[in-house]
Amino acid sequence: MQKNQQIIVQIDGVGVGGEGIAHTDGYTVFVPFALLGEQVEVLILRVRHQLVYAKLLRVLAPSDARVQPPCPVFGKCGGCDLMMASYAYQLELKRRGVEQTLGKNGNTCPVGDCVPSPRELGYRNKISLPFGVGKDGEAVLGFFRSNSHDVVAISACPLHGEWVDTLIEVTLSFVRTHRISVYNSETGRGLLRHLVARKIGDGLDVALVLNGTALPHQKEYIQALSRAFEHFCLYINVNRIHNNVIMGGEQRLAYGAPSVLQTEGITATVNPLSFLQVNDGVRDRIYRDVATVVGAERGAMVIDAFAGIGIIGATLARKGAIVHNIEIVPEAVADADRLAKENGLATQITNHCGDSGVLLHQVLDEVRKGAPKAWHSLHLQKEPFRAIACGEKTYELRLWDEKRSCYKVGDLLRFEGEEGVLWCRITSLCRFDSFKQLFHSLPISATCSTSWCEATREEIQNMGICAEEMDEALCRLAAESMSAYYTPAQQEKYGVVAIGIERVQPRGVSIILDPPRKGVPQGVVDALNELAEAPCFCDLEGISYLSVPSSQNIPVVTLPYVQHLVYISCNPATLSRDLALLTGYKALRITPYDMFPQTAHVESVVCLKRQIQQ
Repeated sequence: MQKNQQIIVQIDGVGVGGEGIAHTDGYTVFVPFALLGEQVEVLILRVRHQLVYAKLLRVLAPSDARVQPPCPVFGKCGGCDLMMASYAYQLELKRRGVEQTLGKNGNTCPVGDCVPSPRELGYRNKISLPFGVGKDGEAVLGFFRSNSHDVVAISACPLHGEWVDTLIEVTLSFVRTHRISVYNSETGRGLLRHLVARKIGDGLDVALVLNGTALPHQKEYIQALSRAFEHFCLYINVNRIHNNVIMGGEQRLAYGAPSVLQTEGITATVNPLSFLQVNDGVRDRIYRDVATVVGAERGAMVIDAFAGIGIIGATLARKGAIVHNIEIVPEAVADADRLAKENGLATQITNHCGDSGVLLHQVLDEVRKGAPKAWHSLHLQKEPFRAIACGEKTYELRLWDEKRSCYKVGDLLRFEGEEGVLWCRITSLCRFDSFKQLFHSLPISATCSTSWCEATREEIQNMGICAEEMDEALCRLAAESMSAYYTPAQQEKYGVVAIGIERVQPRGVSIILDPPRKGVPQGVVDALNELAEAPCFCDLEGISYLSVPSSQNIPVVTLPYVQHLVYISCNPATLSRDLALLTGYKALRITPYDMFPQTAHVESVVCLKRQIQQ
């Protein structure tokens, strides 16, 4: 095969980028915009060993999944990869792409169906458009052509709402009227580099990225925006470095007030330099699903290792979780502090500035300070088990022998019975010489089950004992009943103890990983694997097994080990690599989310659990 040769091929596979793949004469041919099963005519652009990269010329036998793209510059602007495919095809393609990519590193966990976006078009809340020069010499806005710095001019984009159409029109009219220069990437000259905007609710946050410090005729641009948009603000961002980075570090608010994001009960101010997912509907769905995975409720402990401005952590704190955010960018940490304070969550959220690879150990050390130090297992018969489960019985009665003398307030008790497992925290230890003394000192209703008390009261009444002597008789019979388990000689030797108990739900710490596209740094991977190997005083299955229902509001007791990891990824390749490196954890489920309809990009959420150490 040779460059510029035209051939006809049959598409029999799909690449991870959504491109069609054909195999012919020992060559593998990659064809963007071709669908599985199609026969196509292509132009060979490049041949490298047995790999061929081609351009689609004609579709000779189209797939049933092929549709008419709703964009006049589709295939030219370098944006959408899959707009020519039905939405059902896109979803299955992304699921298979994640599955194939993960499999390359030996990850065998099944991949679930791709969660669809509520909107297939008009879903993006943010746009970044480079300025360029059109054929007539006038300024244009658009997207870079694939693998180039040529700007393909647009006047609208179906992936965004109509607000983008209006913004482009207003901005270009202003630029052309005042003859403001645009940036040339080859010479490094020209003022206007990018137009960046984010739609948040009813507001629009606009940023002009300049190769300079000031925008000429800024007042006129603000006036033009005010005629088109009721609620907006304008930032001036300065980027004078000759590179491909869109935003510079220097930024000022030139007009208006930033829009306020509202998501899952949280309000937040998001400036153009802050990260925020581009698809509101899918973002909120992921936040809700993450809350379910980590069990966000009163007392649950969550560490977000790549927190940004802390939005995910705040949504979990709103549901009752205690959250530690870790973020390496000081400005983002300051924003996270403000977000927590403005949402009334400052007592539930602690923001740490630094490298997660270092701070993960330190944060868990903080958790350990208030964690239970030990646990003890006890067996119960059916009736006392039920009484504790229902909250009737708040004391467990035992000898103060060698087994119990190591008990301390704050330790956990694991009660095992026919109906399952109950966990309780020791709230007090009251020692007595005998059960007779114990029952005379503590309320009988707290030490015995309701059914036993009712049956015994009825028995006492039938014996003709008067009401004034009822309590004395109850205490005597209760003490006699305990003699069936512990003899008077044992009571005299050891004494007895009333163990004050409170139903709890013990759980490990959940850690959220939401790294950039390059994935989790090796230092963080190493720290997580070290934490997975740290001994814990309780087996994981026992901790998570609470089969007995209760109407009580059962508090969560945090144990100082990593029980779950939730990995949110926008790059299946680095996700696959990192899952293979996280040897201390096992993936339970992987769910793709279509954060980016019409493109080959996909968001994935992986739930991992610490491997049980025998």
